[in-house]
Amino acid sequence: MPCQIQEVRTGLAADRAGIKVGDVVLTFGGKPVSDFQHLVDLIKEHRPGDKVPLTVRRSINGQKRDVALTVTLDSWESASRRQLPAGKK
Repeated sequence: MPCQIQEVRTGLAADRAGIKVGDVVLTFGGKPVSDFQHLVDLIKEHRPGDKVPLTVRRSINGQKRDVALTVTLDSWESASRRQLPAGKK
């Protein structure tokens, strides 16, 4: 099953990189991505602040296009904190 993006949270790494809901992640750090768990495993090979190239396939004007992006990684801890509702810690 391809790694299709289901959600992009405002202000987090994916959002800042320009990843959109519906994108399919093809490569991360130059390595092919087979599914979501594989993407998570590849992310874990990097450190917060690393700038990692990735390629996504998205529909643009009805045509599938490969788009090169660069994501600057957040820490898992930082990303988790931002996902909590306001007032929760």
